[in-house]
This record gives sequence, structure tokens and C-alpha cells, in this order.
Amino acid sequence: MARENRIRIMTAIAVYEKRHREELSDTDQWFRGDYIGVRMLKNGCRLTLAFLIGFAFYVVLHFDEMLYRLNSMDVLGLAERVLIAYGISLGSYLLLTYVIFSIRYYQAEKRRRAYDRLVDRLEAEYQKEEKEVFSTENRRKGRNRSRGHGAENP
Repeated sequence: MARENRIRIMTAIAVYEKRHREELSDTDQWFRGDYIGVRMLKNGCRLTLAFLIGFAFYVVLHFDEMLYRLNSMDVLGLAERVLIAYGISLGSYLLLTYVIFSIRYYQAEKRRRAYDRLVDRLEAEYQKEEKEVFSTENRRKGRNRSRGHGAENP
């Protein structure tokens, strides 16, 4: 019976590891702040690159308007609008990134705790079986001693 329980628990652990391998390793390797911070940094760089590409497309599509603004010396107004748009985009995107990866981290942490409980159950099964084997061996040794020392016990 103990072996069947161990096999069930080991199977559950294997399935859990297969489904949630990446999440389990992420929560073991990172603190919450570092996990979220790295994702925010990556997404901030991605947004900056995407914004620059988008701005370049905008300039190409509205080239006449850009030349007019450059000739009328309204460069500061253009730069101000671009930086405000970039700042709003970056702020909202990083806020969204923070919320999403906080939720993901907490879900992964919850799954890691469930995984740890399975491992603890497996360890308890091993200890339980070890105690049973140890007590059985002690009983056998005790019987052998009593038989060997007493001639009156058949």
C-alpha cells in the first residue's frame, strides 16, 4: 500500500513538473522584485524599439508635414509631442507589465508551494516506509535473540 501511494505521488510530481517546469524554475531562481523588474526592463526596451520604428514609419508617411514643421522651426513642439506620447506609452505599458507579471509570479509561487507539498508528502511516505522496515527488522532480531538464548522456548 505504501508503495502504491509513493507511485501515485511520484506520478503527480512528474505531471506537475512537466506542466509547470518554467514557472517552478522562475520562482526558485528569482525574487519577486527581480523577476518583475527584469520583465519590465525587457518590455521597456521592446516598447522603445517599437516606438522608434513606429515614429520612423510616421515620418515616412507624413514626410511633407515633417518638412513643413522643420522649416517653420517648430522642432521643439514636435519633440515635445513625441516625448509626451512616448512617456504616456511607456508608463502605461510598464504599469500593465507590472500588473501582469505580479499576477504571474504569485500564481507560479502558489504552484511551487503545491509542488513542495507533493514533495513533502513523498518524503513522508519514504520515512514512513523506512520506519516500518526498521521496526520489522528489530522485531525479527528480537525474536532471533530470544530463540537463541533460551533452550526452554521451542
